[in-house]
Amino acid sequence: MLLFIRILTSYLIFIPSLLQSQDPQRIVDEVQKKYSSFQSFSANFTQEIQSSAFEEKQIVKGKLLFAKENNYRLDYKNHLIVSDGKTIYNYSKNLKRVIITNFEENFFSPQNLLVYIPKESKLEFKGEEFSGKEILKIISFIPSKINSQYKSFKIWVDSDSFIKKIETEDWAQNKYTITIHTFIPNLKIDPEQFRFKIPKGVKVVDFR
Repeated sequence: MLLFIRILTSYLIFIPSLLQSQDPQRIVDEVQKKYSSFQSFSANFTQEIQSSAFEEKQIVKGKLLFAKENNYRLDYKNHLIVSDGKTIYNYSKNLKRVIITNFEENFFSPQNLLVYIPKESKLEFKGEEFSGKEILKIISFIPSKINSQYKSFKIWVDSDSFIKKIETEDWAQNKYTITIHTFIPNLKIDPEQFRFKIPKGVKVVDFR
């Protein structure tokens, strides 16, 4: 009887701890707290795109450099996107064309994805997943607005509150999966990395 009471007591103590570790809002708060503390970071990633526009899944590797506020350099395959916090340059290396726009707060900016994460969403804990030797918690964001920029959004978070994977789907059924392989916070980045110099012979489309 005494043994049974001890086991039951241990189980009752364990339940609140388990529920706390599965609280999606608590997990997201810890993620935001961690990423908000970084002044800069670099990340190497793989992006997969599934779309009716492609016969096969598109897979590209890329690198992201980021520094507050909203300075970033996203380099992958034949594209380079550079933001100095005021202007965005979207350069297609294949087409030899650069599109220039004013910076606007948008869902797909690195700062929104990794620091703010979608707001005005209902959070759900979707379970855990093994990745190598890690156990990742999966959090789903369900948009509360019909005109949301995304249909679905999920993040995979490790025990140190680092985001390891992001999966989002837009209303056109295009699915984007970003897997982060390496992440280095608070490194020194040359400000010139966020200044885009237009190459000679490149077509410029300026929407500012």
